Amino acid sequence: MKTIRLFSTCFPECGLRICDPHLLTLFVLLPAMVIPAHCTAEDAAEKAVAKMPTGISASITDQEVQDRLQLSEDQREKIAALDAVRNTELAQLRETPPKDNRSSFAQMREVTNRFDEGARELLSAEQRKEWSRLKSLHGVSLIFSVQRILGDEVRKELQLTNEQVVAIDGLQREFYRECERIADQIEDTDAAVTTEWWDQPLMKKARDIASAFESRLDSLIDKTLMPAQQFRWSQILWQRAAADRGPALLLEDSVIKYLALSDKQRSEIDEIAKATDRDANAEREQHHWGEAMRIPSANLKKALVILTRIQRHRWDQMLGRPFRERFLQWQTGELGTKKSEQPQSEGPAAGPRIPKE
Repeated sequence: MKTIRLFSTCFPECGLRICDPHLLTLFVLLPAMVIPAHCTAEDAAEKAVAKMPTGISASITDQEVQDRLQLSEDQREKIAALDAVRNTELAQLRETPPKDNRSSFAQMREVTNRFDEGARELLSAEQRKEWSRLKSLHGVSLIFSVQRILGDEVRKELQLTNEQVVAIDGLQREFYRECERIADQIEDTDAAVTTEWWDQPLMKKARDIASAFESRLDSLIDKTLMPAQQFRWSQILWQRAAADRGPALLLEDSVIKYLALSDKQRSEIDEIAKATDRDANAEREQHHWGEAMRIPSANLKKALVILTRIQRHRWDQMLGRPFRERFLQWQTGELGTKKSEQPQSEGPAAGPRIPKE
């Protein structure tokens, strides 16, 4: 089977232009079919931007993936039947509490694995190899992704322009192209099935180049975003770091210095941070991933009580008004103080250097 390249997007151009305002009347009278909606380069570019950030799908229920694998109609119908069974089982799990002390996440993963195994049995050897290749390429998005800034919620919050989105997404496309080049050189593309995803050959090589792309992304954001956008982006990064790390973020050297924490405060916060790690690890051992992810933000509230009024104000300046990001809202609820008490400045970002995600 011929391998289809993942990056072959083109933007059609239309030569028909009506520049003179006096011709607008004539233009309105023309039948709509004379100039299709997709005729202009602007329309094509707008549609392309709406689909960003660029991603690589490995879902075998997607028509794009099915076309890439050159599935027959019979294969597509059988996969659709398997998908219906999977969706029914997942819906039942969402409505039924976990049994035998196993998390819903673990049970849902079993359902998904059964679907994948059933789908693989329907594929030829060459189709399985290409599907494994797509899974590996899809997995590299966990190593480097511009989704964190080009996701719909962040894009709207920062009011990113189309030009900014295209510039940032270009780096994502470049990373995927490099990973695709690496994947083409790896003979065992079926390793996605037989090897833990983190130890797959492509993942190892992708990790080697990811740090350079992270540095380039930071520089690109600095150059591309306007001051007010950079200020708000800084606050979003602090909120995410606080949700992920909880009390431990207060013990970063830069934060200690910025808040001027006393030795007594640091000692008290350190005890809460250690308890946070213990509690989160205990939940992870039971495969209670959701509970483990919510513990840091819950314990952060206990640590913030230790701050003085001035220290708390400086902390709130760093985080700004709560960002209504769906995942962040699920993980922590609102961070900082009430919205009416949040600083509204659009000047340089407050606080120490932005933490790395």
